[in-house]
Amino acid sequence: MPSPWFTPDEMVYGELGRSLYATGHLDILGHATPFFSLVYPALVGPFLNLGDVELGYTLLKGAQALVMSLTAVPVFLWARSLVRPRFALVAALLMLAVPGLAFA
Repeated sequence: MPSPWFTPDEMVYGELGRSLYATGHLDILGHATPFFSLVYPALVGPFLNLGDVELGYTLLKGAQALVMSLTAVPVFLWARSLVRPRFALVAALLMLAVPGLAFA
C-alpha cells in the first residue's frame, strides 16, 4: 500500500496501535515497548484493525486531519481571553497554517 514515509516512527506507532487493540498491550512483534506514548496508538489502533488495512489507513488519514485541525479551537479560546475576538480568530487561523499540519 503506498504511503508517505516522512519519519521512521510511523510504522512503529502503527504497529503499537494494532497491538494495543488486538492484545491490550503496547507490543511490537510480541516484545513489550514501555517507553512509547499511549495516546497516538489509541487513536490509530481502531482504524488499522478494521480488517481492510487500506480502508483503515484512508480513514485514519481523515481522522488525523480532523484531530490536528481541532487544535485551532483551544488556541481561539485561549487567545480570546487575551485579545479581541477578531485577533483570536487570526491566531487560530495561523495555527492552521503551521507547516506540520500538512503531514497530518
